[in-house]
Amino acid sequence: MNIKVKSFPYFLFILMMVLFYSLACRTTHEKIIGKKQFIEIYARLLIIDEMDLTVEYKDRLRTELMQQNKITRVDIEKTIDYYNTKPEEWIEILGKTRDRIEQWRTSKLTQTAR
Repeated sequence: MNIKVKSFPYFLFILMMVLFYSLACRTTHEKIIGKKQFIEIYARLLIIDEMDLTVEYKDRLRTELMQQNKITRVDIEKTIDYYNTKPEEWIEILGKTRDRIEQWRTSKLTQTAR
């Protein structure tokens, strides 16, 4: 997997747009996801979004990720809405998300080199 740092803001924008506009139904089970868990989930969502896969397979991966973490798309949207009101924390989360993606990328490159 080749993650381009220049494309990172583009995928952040796309993911945010998808999350905000694709949530047609709301449930009463809305929660704010903890920072540490959200960083992991958000990083994985960005990686899934960047992978060269069919839309159906990407949707399946996203669904599996949410099921594993016992969250919904509404929870993700609610968390993004919450951090949009706290710009300093949102910037911190985005930075840590970028670092996490780079960490996985470096790990993947190291494994490939072996």
